[in-house]
Amino acid sequence: RRDMLMQQQLLIIVLGMLPAVVGGAPPLVLTRIDEDLAGQMGAYCLDGSLPGFWFAPAQSPEFNSSWIIYLQGGGFCATPGDCADRATGDLGSSNGWEDTQTLGGIMNDDPAINPAFSQFNRVHVGYCDGWFFASNREGTVTTPDGSQVKEIHLRGRSNLEAVLHVLDGMGLSSATELVLGGGSAGATATLKHADYLYNRYPGVKFGAVPVSGVFPLHPDFQGSMGFWDVVLQAQDFHNSTQAGMGGNKCLEVLKGDPMCGMPNYSYAFLEPPVFVFNSAVDLYALENIWKGDVDCVETGFQNCTPDAIDDINAWGYSFYDTISTSGPTFNKLGNGAFIDSCLEHCAPESTNAFTGITQDGVAMNAAVSSWWSSGFKEAADAHTYLPCPLNEQPPHLCNPTCDSVNQAGRSPNKNLGTTNIHTHTCMHIYSINRVCVCVCVVCIIDLRGKHAYRTPLAVPGSSEDA
Repeated sequence: RRDMLMQQQLLIIVLGMLPAVVGGAPPLVLTRIDEDLAGQMGAYCLDGSLPGFWFAPAQSPEFNSSWIIYLQGGGFCATPGDCADRATGDLGSSNGWEDTQTLGGIMNDDPAINPAFSQFNRVHVGYCDGWFFASNREGTVTTPDGSQVKEIHLRGRSNLEAVLHVLDGMGLSSATELVLGGGSAGATATLKHADYLYNRYPGVKFGAVPVSGVFPLHPDFQGSMGFWDVVLQAQDFHNSTQAGMGGNKCLEVLKGDPMCGMPNYSYAFLEPPVFVFNSAVDLYALENIWKGDVDCVETGFQNCTPDAIDDINAWGYSFYDTISTSGPTFNKLGNGAFIDSCLEHCAPESTNAFTGITQDGVAMNAAVSSWWSSGFKEAADAHTYLPCPLNEQPPHLCNPTCDSVNQAGRSPNKNLGTTNIHTHTCMHIYSINRVCVCVCVVCIIDLRGKHAYRTPLAVPGSSEDA
């Protein structure tokens, strides 16, 4: 199986050496929701501007009924003041959105780079509600005195519904193939809403591809669950699990349990086929959730004590152990995962990373293409790629292909003291690597003691609890 994939990888490289078509595919063009429709559906960005999406049509008639919908990422806001600040920028207002976009990686229009989805109708949905396209509070919320934006709209689910309504009229209602994906907050949103879209479009070949959107429910290095306290409080503020996640299988099975708003819970109960991209040592998670071993992380594993290497490897091992035993999803027929060891966040959005990071000789683009073309009829382990742990002795990097990717940005190391830490944009590659981790389940981990303590998460149809 791996030999066949390596042959496919070689074919992709050869195609990439061929001359490009003059002019290439057209860019994605912005469409804003019509004012009348927005009024009817209550669809607004935080500042009251109109939500929307960027769209490029299929590149040949063969793919007229094939679609990829990619949800933009960009953190979240947790309080009225936090959301008021966010409403002054592109993650809370559509007023400054560019008319066109040209995207890379998994949304690239070149079949040599993106063999699975480049020819599809491509949609990039703008993120402007501050809560994973899942906020759903009636009316407006008054912001603190002195805020530039006096009232905010928490209407993410309505924004998503309005976008789907417009896309249905553009041909989505007749789709035969549909991929729902997203990066960072867009990946978390993918996990929240994939069940809904899967059932909204019955009979369609449907798959979910979350990119860097599953985070471990871990305490930080001091044992505090402060990050997750903020998340749970913000979820209530946005009225998310009560009204913003209709169709979510976890909510159905656990009868509205608010923990279903956590990406690991949605993943554990997910109905449709899913292929997860995640770093075992996700940069955002280590900087904003773990927040320890700063020198090791900030130097890309160059300045690491033995304890730091132990901590980070324990993070990765425990994370993988948790998701792989959380229920049926990870090992379910037709699913897959590419869990790399690179210090990155949203690497598949970078063309260099999408084509350059490999596991077992198979690059990201070839891995997801093989999964999609399999028809979801093969065992998950045929499409699962696992990471390596950091080396105990320098050099600590274990996957040399991480170094082959140029640094394309990284999120700053911010203090959780203010909720603004969550307003990062999706960062791509950092060109270093690290341990194992991927999606998450429900776990509290004593990283220094190397013990994982799982909280009960019974999944119907599974013999495992997590």
